[in-house]
Amino acid sequence: MSVTDNFYINPLEELSGWLCSFKISHLCLFLALILYALWGSPTPNQPGIVELIIALSLIGFIGFSALYKVCLISKGTVSPAWMVAGKFLLFYGLIVPLIVALSRDVSITHIIRDLVGFFFLCLPIFLVPVILKNQADKVFLIGLLFIGALFSMRVLWSSFELFKQDQELLYLANSPLVLFSTLFFIGYAFKALYKQVTIHSFTLFIGLILISAIMSLAMFADIQRATFGALVLTTLSLAAIGLFHAPLRMIMPILVIFVIGFFLWPYWLEISGDMAQKTAQVGVNMRFHELQAVWDAVNVQPLNILFGLGWGAQYASPAVGGLDVTFTHSLLTYMFLKTGVIGLGVTLVYLFFVFEKFVRLYLIDPVKGNALIWPFIIPIILYASYKSFDFGLLLTLMIIFVEIRNNPNEERSAS
Repeated sequence: MSVTDNFYINPLEELSGWLCSFKISHLCLFLALILYALWGSPTPNQPGIVELIIALSLIGFIGFSALYKVCLISKGTVSPAWMVAGKFLLFYGLIVPLIVALSRDVSITHIIRDLVGFFFLCLPIFLVPVILKNQADKVFLIGLLFIGALFSMRVLWSSFELFKQDQELLYLANSPLVLFSTLFFIGYAFKALYKQVTIHSFTLFIGLILISAIMSLAMFADIQRATFGALVLTTLSLAAIGLFHAPLRMIMPILVIFVIGFFLWPYWLEISGDMAQKTAQVGVNMRFHELQAVWDAVNVQPLNILFGLGWGAQYASPAVGGLDVTFTHSLLTYMFLKTGVIGLGVTLVYLFFVFEKFVRLYLIDPVKGNALIWPFIIPIILYASYKSFDFGLLLTLMIIFVEIRNNPNEERSAS
């Protein structure tokens, strides 16, 4: 039996096994993820005590020695390519765009907000080695799935007293972890029927589908066209892969898809109509105009093109009616605006090596691959969720999945 067959097959069994193997070293990580799921915000405007406890918990899990090692380049130690590129991006981002920002007298508040989002992008550099060393991968996975589920509940039941947080625009439905968790549960629901048709597998299927349906409702509350497309493409992709490898074993999952589709057909028609209406009204949300606006803001002098306008820089965004904002709806245009061609190039190299690991994972385990591909791509191209804590956690998970698959029997030490 391969690692793919026996790794995270049954979330309920994994949860039980994790509870039995829980270590003290996992407590800080678990606390940070649970607090974030219950009361956190992907991009808080007014960080408070919750964000402070989350930050301290993560620092407690990582440890000061591990934080110090990030700044070192040890002789004789071969670091993975993503780590080298990530460190280079981290040091570049802490020096060049910060100097540019300070030289332009940019608002300190705006600089700090951009730096926090930048640290989230570099989060795997700090988390991956420690998670592997402490064998906290299952804690991490379960924590991220819990965040996705709780964020969905907070969207659908925002009036519930436990989830009230009136001072923030939370944007929880746009979280990459909500989409990831939904696709993950859908994939493993159908994988249960694909492997064998028993009462146990069918019960597991029903439970996971119900969870994913609730989470889908949360995302559709904002009429997210990219999310709708991701759900459809993921279903088609998994069905095509299953039919190619084992057509007979796909009979039951495909029958179930048709039955679900039949009963939910009016609902899907309503969603499709809403999507079409939104597309007719706003098109692609001025994304190409936004790209032109970023270029106009940067293309004032050659140095700006090379090094950007620095952290905290603003520009008149056509996507929000021409108001001056500090973000774009794509990680690529954002990094070009803030860090220039050089910073964008370094970011692309970093993301390339992360994506290169993901391609291996997709070929080995299409369920995990399909669950991760869209939450990874959408923030880079379409949504501003790349600045969120969620996106850094997602990048970390992508790398961890592949590292564990490549070294299943070795001690999970820091890279």
